[in-house]
Amino acid sequence: MRSLNIPVDKHVLNFEHEVSIPEGMFLERKPLSLMVGAGDLDHGGVPNVQTFHQYDVFFCNGWDWNGSLLRNVEYLRENFANQKLICIVDYSKKEQVAQFIKIFSGRFSLIDGHGGHTPHFKIGELRNLLCEGGEAMNIYERSETLISAEDIVQWFETGNARIPWSSYVFLTSRIYNLPVDAEEDIKQRFLHKIETLLRSSTRITVAGEILNNLPRFSLSELQDITVSLMFDDQIYLDMMGEIRMNTRLWRKHPYLEIVIKKVPIDFKEERIALCNDLELKARAEFIVSKIKEELLSDVVYGPCAKYRTLLKHIRSDKFELACCPKV
Repeated sequence: MRSLNIPVDKHVLNFEHEVSIPEGMFLERKPLSLMVGAGDLDHGGVPNVQTFHQYDVFFCNGWDWNGSLLRNVEYLRENFANQKLICIVDYSKKEQVAQFIKIFSGRFSLIDGHGGHTPHFKIGELRNLLCEGGEAMNIYERSETLISAEDIVQWFETGNARIPWSSYVFLTSRIYNLPVDAEEDIKQRFLHKIETLLRSSTRITVAGEILNNLPRFSLSELQDITVSLMFDDQIYLDMMGEIRMNTRLWRKHPYLEIVIKKVPIDFKEERIALCNDLELKARAEFIVSKIKEELLSDVVYGPCAKYRTLLKHIRSDKFELACCPKV
């Protein structure tokens, strides 16, 4: 990160150093909204914080092209004094990101991003930043790279990409020189892959308006649906993902994307309390305690598997019978 010629200001937190929340700021309230990748630049002379004025906190790298960071700060001083905050964070530096997450843990009801070429928080980071009921979007970077039809067909047939990119980058790349008949073949391959992924998906759903009209979606959109479903094994038990037509606060029209939500977990504790069989009850309580313990340790798969075990246990005939009132 370059040295920034920005005066000390209560509307700016520079995570190059130890920071603390300025007294008297709006940040005491909950919940907050976060815009990632904005706050240090402008577009057509309009500061980011003006373009995205609906958001409370701005997460940016601190680029100061033509003094645009200072113009963003000045705009907040003049129009949103004590109401909004620019956070300068180098996402490539773990200690800065960790400090940001520590300060804003559980504070955001909305996490958005200024399109592509912005930092994309990992799912675990989003989990720590979101409050219950909060939603996050702009989950991954869509590729602007070109790949051949042969490359994508090879991936479908072998499961391996010839090019050593992440599957997210590879699968969202634009397929070039694609004849109409070949495009239809690849669309069918993506549709089949989506159906396969849906059968095993436990934490990500597809909105009905999309699911019922999958063949009508473009190849590019089918690529996005496929990539979004591949996040399923990264979604924690206290989160859900939905692929839907989503409208950002700063856009007029919806477009297809995955939205991640922090959700409460129903541990069926009222049901467990009704169980008259001490052994069955203890078993259920043990499973619940292990789930909570693993969630605190940021474990992904274990809690999901144990929750399925919990549901199977308390829905068993023995457990149901043990919950019946004694005559």
